[in-house]
Amino acid sequence: MRIPFTVASCLALIVLDGCQTPIEYGPLDGKILPVYGYQETQTREGQYILMIRAFGGAPESVHLMWDRRARELCGPDYQKQLYRAERPTTTYGYYGGAPGNMILEGFLKCGTEPMTNAEVSPSAQ
Repeated sequence: MRIPFTVASCLALIVLDGCQTPIEYGPLDGKILPVYGYQETQTREGQYILMIRAFGGAPESVHLMWDRRARELCGPDYQKQLYRAERPTTTYGYYGGAPGNMILEGFLKCGTEPMTNAEVSPSAQ
């Protein structure tokens, strides 16, 4: 039996779900799901540019996702310098817009030694 999708059924699902949007976690390689997840570029030994892209979810969840991937790459000791935190607006033609995917990006350095200005400059990319 197929249940028709209505606005009321959608609202019921949101209420039952506790208003939480599940966020996929995995590499962003553009080939397979998840479409949302993480991507890192190694700049030097023990240093990365790390980017998280997440559909919906609270900004706090996206920051936790960033820290999770940092721990996976570096272990418990790392330094971070975030330089991009945005949620661009997605437009729907004449119907206006809605918040888009949250993007959080920054420099990651494994270890406890603080980053220098040279390591967080655009030339470090």
